[in-house]
Amino acid sequence: TINTVTAIGQPSDGQGLPLPGIPPVTATDTETVNAYSPSIELVKSADPVLVYANGTTTYTFEVTNTGDTDLIDIDLTDLDGLCTSISPPSGDTGIIGVLEQGETWNYTCTSLPLAQDTTNNAQVSGEPSTGLSPLGLEDVSDTDSAEVSVIRPGIALEKSVSPVLINAGEDVVYTFLVSNTGDDPLTKIILTDPNCQPGPTPDSGDNGNGILDPGETWSYSCTLLNVT
Repeated sequence: TINTVTAIGQPSDGQGLPLPGIPPVTATDTETVNAYSPSIELVKSADPVLVYANGTTTYTFEVTNTGDTDLIDIDLTDLDGLCTSISPPSGDTGIIGVLEQGETWNYTCTSLPLAQDTTNNAQVSGEPSTGLSPLGLEDVSDTDSAEVSVIRPGIALEKSVSPVLINAGEDVVYTFLVSNTGDDPLTKIILTDPNCQPGPTPDSGDNGNGILDPGETWSYSCTLLNVT
């Protein structure tokens, strides 16, 4: 923005009366104000977003200069301390060390082992500049987070037979109790016994959704004929 100011004065006598025939005097001056809109954007993601307990994930950080100035002294911080170490950036294709307008730098890190569901936060900041020369403006910053779910799947099988004492040639009934002991639903349940094949679906216990939900127990049975 260019701002121009003008000052006008009328020559006068000692009593403040205008001097006849003398026109006003004027002076002008201008000042230029450079208005900038620096900004920075951080997009953080995780892959995979679902891991077993004490598993790890890879975090990716995309840092983009979304403003109208260059940025220097880019500082990316893992606020929760879940990264082993953050890689140097890729994507710095212009002036080395300068996040130029529209440029994106990519960083990655491998997480520490995760024991529970985690929302990991990160922050990035940069100083507005022209090339490597600071403009003297305040730093700009942005934050983002990525969520990772930790699961502990588990399954238990309990087998029983009735009766447990028979005469040769009599039949017995085997009962199988399959329980979801973890915190994640289980599908495609397959129960096999080389001597007695239970049905493909449980006799009881399923709530109707065909999924062995956490804490749910399905009961199967089969009859073995003419046991010798």
